[in-house]
Amino acid sequence: MQVVHSLASRLMLAPIRTASVDLFPGALLMPGVTAETDDGVAINATAASNADALGILAELFDDSASASALVAGTVPWYFLDTANSRTEKPAKLMELIDAYCLVRVRYDLDDTVAVASVSGTTTTITSLEDNIDTGFLYVVAGTGIGQLEFIDTSAAGSCTHPTAFATALDSTSTVIKILPLYHQLVKWDVAVATDFTKIGTDAAAGTGRLMIMDRRIVRNGLEEHLDPDRHGGLTGLNSVTSFRIEAIVQIQNSALHPID
Repeated sequence: MQVVHSLASRLMLAPIRTASVDLFPGALLMPGVTAETDDGVAINATAASNADALGILAELFDDSASASALVAGTVPWYFLDTANSRTEKPAKLMELIDAYCLVRVRYDLDDTVAVASVSGTTTTITSLEDNIDTGFLYVVAGTGIGQLEFIDTSAAGSCTHPTAFATALDSTSTVIKILPLYHQLVKWDVAVATDFTKIGTDAAAGTGRLMIMDRRIVRNGLEEHLDPDRHGGLTGLNSVTSFRIEAIVQIQNSALHPID
């Protein structure tokens, strides 16, 4: 793990969804609360709730120029969408309001879960946790190795993708879960003498407490924000030099901020 943000550096990008309206700098942002609508993106905190408030919008969100970060995975969040004439990306700078320390942590490619079955754009994993919309699945081994797909819906032990895996998975395929932004439960892979702490994968929700603030994909020395449109559907990642997937997180339930 590696510290990447502290009190001296509190600005970070957040994909934002609004109801087709502009949002003025200074707006309080919170994680979306509606499955398949705004899970895994930031929304304007309402009068009724500011649960898990993330930060303060630091620049204008102009809906006519950037539109919303859609959770269907069909438009970019962090890159210009030239096909739809977007002149700005829907991810905007947000100033964190509880930025004591953010850390970079890798996903463990050796700790996986088996696929039960696949039908078209639906992947079934026995006991898969609900509400990981806007996450990803990465195929670590077996049929379809090296593929990455965006998750647009998830419930009752299965999830769906905007497009089917290029090579259909089967019961030999093993995957890891790349969790959505603002998700708060993970499985920790505990550090050992030869490896540091990472995020592991079980089908069910983990018990480690954190807030996922950003996700990164690293390949061939290039680091990018993990984007549903740009990276969903990638293949051959198992052959890429220095490939890894990482999360930028704030660890909760710490000694100075206990929650139990």
